[in-house]
Amino acid sequence: MEINFLNSQDFVRKLIEYLENMMNDAENFLKFLLDESQIMFLDDVCQMLRVSVRSMSNYRKKGLINGIQLNGNVIFIKPLLMLDLLKQYYVQNYGPYKG
Repeated sequence: MEINFLNSQDFVRKLIEYLENMMNDAENFLKFLLDESQIMFLDDVCQMLRVSVRSMSNYRKKGLINGIQLNGNVIFIKPLLMLDLLKQYYVQNYGPYKG
């Protein structure tokens, strides 16, 4: 019996595909997004990524990470943030992502 392990590039690609498919199921994704536990604030994301608020602002301006400006606060939806981070990881390690 042979066990087929995914290499890290395949794993990242499959994870990106899974998250994109999850977002395409609009009704379930909307229910998921409305859960407060899926929201992160700018300071939390900066702390998690160990970057400054200024760096995060630059990443947002370049379109590398998407956030939502709401009443003067920047918020991030966890699954969307993870998708952005995974895509950036893929690009940095394997080249352009063609999804």
